[in-house]
Amino acid sequence: MNKKISPYILIFVFLLPACSGSQYVWRSDPPLQSYNNRYFAISTVPIILFDGYGAFAIKVKNKTNRNIEVDWNRTIFISNAEANGGFMFQGIAYERRNCRIPPDIIPPYRTLRKIVFPNNLVVKSDDVWVHKPMEKGENGLYITVKINGKNMGATLTSHLSEKREQKSEGYL
Repeated sequence: MNKKISPYILIFVFLLPACSGSQYVWRSDPPLQSYNNRYFAISTVPIILFDGYGAFAIKVKNKTNRNIEVDWNRTIFISNAEANGGFMFQGIAYERRNCRIPPDIIPPYRTLRKIVFPNNLVVKSDDVWVHKPMEKGENGLYITVKINGKNMGATLTSHLSEKREQKSEGYL
């Protein structure tokens, strides 16, 4: 009987490592950043593209009875506590990402939702434009909102990290 159990134990010992292991997982602390005043509310969430965080989902809510504007030319990508260029988004050609961008106008009590990509992380590789991931560390943005002709800003950053975690595929 011991001879029949041995092969099963041997198989189990070899299959056990295949069912568990480790993987690298990106983390954002905090996962959502927000800013709120009497005129507007802003929230941002870093978005994982392929090999790390490469964009931000932004939501700006107008809390007034007048139009407000998001000034993209004064909105800055922050990478490890330093300004690192502006942003691009759908509708902006890669070649024109560093040109002046018209503001987004948000009507009274409405919300703007947009995914933005840091300009300086977009590179051309083999005739294809590629979004590089953000560096680990403090990343975010300084967003400028224009209300009644006056610019107001908010800084929203998160600490981005990559950690090795145990991965479980389930039970045998």
